Amino acid sequence: MSSIGSHAQNLPTGFSIVEVVSDIENVSCFTFVDADNILIAKQSGEIYLLSNGILSSEPIVEIPTIVTSVGGDKGLVGMKIDPDYPASPYVYVTYTVESAVFNRISRFQFVDSEIELSSEEVLLDLQPIPNRWHTGGSIVIDNEGHLFTSVGDNSFPGRAQLMNYTHGKIIRINKDGTVPIDNPFYVGDGNAEDIIWSLGLRNPYTMAIHKPTNTIFVNDVGQDLWEEVNDASVGGRNFGWPVEEGFNSDGSIYDPPSYAYGHTDGDSDRLGSAITGGDFYDPIDPKYPIEYVGKYFFIEFDKAWINYVDPVLDLSLIH
Repeated sequence: MSSIGSHAQNLPTGFSIVEVVSDIENVSCFTFVDADNILIAKQSGEIYLLSNGILSSEPIVEIPTIVTSVGGDKGLVGMKIDPDYPASPYVYVTYTVESAVFNRISRFQFVDSEIELSSEEVLLDLQPIPNRWHTGGSIVIDNEGHLFTSVGDNSFPGRAQLMNYTHGKIIRINKDGTVPIDNPFYVGDGNAEDIIWSLGLRNPYTMAIHKPTNTIFVNDVGQDLWEEVNDASVGGRNFGWPVEEGFNSDGSIYDPPSYAYGHTDGDSDRLGSAITGGDFYDPIDPKYPIEYVGKYFFIEFDKAWINYVDPVLDLSLIH
């Protein structure tokens, strides 16, 4: 069984909470440029640069996205620096187009600590998202230059199983916007199935990639009973939503979650209702104790705790 971390309110010995930045609200995502620089995005479209602990006084760019007073998950919702930066000087973003109701994936040039709106290259316009919730938008890029983005079911659960919709899916394109012909459902007709990597997801709020192994974990916010961590490293997997949620039933035809925790009937540090973030801890020069190296850390928004699991184990058996 994997180790389980502690509540955020009850830190392990030697740990403390340190404020990294203040005076910025409605942060939706951030991405490390390097050890000293972080790009921080607000849902309303502004991107700031935190450099050596100092936040830029003004945004370095304002992406024209939908006004967030409508509420929900729309706006600037995903951001990732190119893994080959600065040789490939791009930052990739997912945002809700201001004049329409769909999410767009674009890349912008990030040069000399600046992002120019005129440098935008539109990579992909996704299907309409008329509802406010479950829009997805997280981005990861693998070692071969494939860009993966998550798309929620947008409160249309049945679409997560339909191949003519991008809702409830993980999408895979090349980081220049072209479509890999080795995608699992590729036909070449330009329809949704060409870009679908995996399916059967409800609200895949965030994703994380372990670059040494190209392991991709998807944090899928559940409905009534379960929160899931799904392994989307291999194309073609179907995680079962809305037919199944959480651990698979006997005889299931769907791919099980790598890990899941419930909303009821368990220890308090394994209960929650919204898994909203996660990442692998496998640095070249570890700063945390050795027992944390190689683990997958994830955060529960509603109950405000951070736990970890060992991704090497068969985590689907842990419940």
